[in-house]
Amino acid sequence: NNVRVISAKENITTDASGVLMESVLEGMAEYYSAELSQKVKRGIHESLLKGNYIGGYILYGYDVVNKKYVINETESRIVRQISDDYANGIKTTQIVENLNNKGLKTKQGLEFSINIISKMLRNTKYMGKCILDNIEYTNIFPAIIDENTFKRCNLIAEVVVNKFNSEISENAVLLKLIEELKQKEKSILAMLDAIEKGIFTNSTQERLLKLENDKAILEEKIAVEKAHSLKPLEKKNIVNFLKIYASKDFDSVRDRNDFFNNFISRVNLYDDRITIVYNTSLNPAEEIYNKSDNDPNNNDNNGGTTIYKTELNLENKQEKSRPNSNEFKRLLNGGEGGI
Repeated sequence: NNVRVISAKENITTDASGVLMESVLEGMAEYYSAELSQKVKRGIHESLLKGNYIGGYILYGYDVVNKKYVINETESRIVRQISDDYANGIKTTQIVENLNNKGLKTKQGLEFSINIISKMLRNTKYMGKCILDNIEYTNIFPAIIDENTFKRCNLIAEVVVNKFNSEISENAVLLKLIEELKQKEKSILAMLDAIEKGIFTNSTQERLLKLENDKAILEEKIAVEKAHSLKPLEKKNIVNFLKIYASKDFDSVRDRNDFFNNFISRVNLYDDRITIVYNTSLNPAEEIYNKSDNDPNNNDNNGGTTIYKTELNLENKQEKSRPNSNEFKRLLNGGEGGI
């Protein structure tokens, strides 16, 4: 950009030797920076191998004595209680409320929050494993939580990912298009090979142009098909998704509406039943309906009305389309309409 750099310490001239000197000085500076970074990383790695504390904040549940992490008995009991409660189905919001009601604080003197608890539940250091630069160290943090409890706390995301990915079938249309594309590319290479050997006619040119056009069409179809295909889930996506809803205030009407609108397409209220249609490409629905008191299948011993639920396959059901106004009492739409 025609901007001249002037050094206060080095006498760099404007001739050819100055250009060379400037390049040498820049290279040396970059070398020393990279070397320093390498030495720092090596020092950290050696300290971690010895199980030493390397500075920074001290994790809740631990203290540092003689450069070693030791378990803080008071805080570790709270960490175990948090993990046990969560593994036994207690919601994060309830755990936070219980801790704050007892007046418990973090090491920084702050109240517990959903974000803090979520990070604690996912922190492998609590089961004695520290992972840094893809290296696992097991001699730094004494384990507070056993591995089974930790896995139970983090099982939901893994179950969702494994279940979803195991049921993704191969896209037959996409596979067929990819195979056709390979054949077209093979034919194009054969034509180019023939041209290189001196075989070139009007028919050769027309054939090559057609193959190139067919290839372009196939590539476009493949791109469209890939966009429509289901992609495998990753654990981090599920964790982030769960974190969003874990932080919601479901006493708030707005947050409740947001939750329902994301999961439910519509709710149809009839005289004798409710049909709930979920937001999913698999078209599942759950029909909840009442049986009258005199129905022989009513199993309520007190003679009251019993609620039944059944799965619907909407592919062949009239419920897949919006019912007429005389067939139901009220139709509640999800999405922009709100529930």
